Amino acid sequence: MRITIRPMLAPERELDVTEPLVRAIAGRMADEVGGNEQLNLLEAEVHLRRILRSPAAEAAGRGAGR
Repeated sequence: MRITIRPMLAPERELDVTEPLVRAIAGRMADEVGGNEQLNLLEAEVHLRRILRSPAAEAAGRGAGR
């Protein structure tokens, strides 16, 4: 899985934001429930995949001309 964005101020640049998003989710899980860092990272990837497959995300993707 790779998630990229193109900043409005530099639309020619593509930034991979996958790792920062996974780490943000894992960090929040660690803050709230603790756990093992590596397991939190693996679980965070699962949650991010689920978020990206959600009906709202799919609708937003179709609305953006994807």
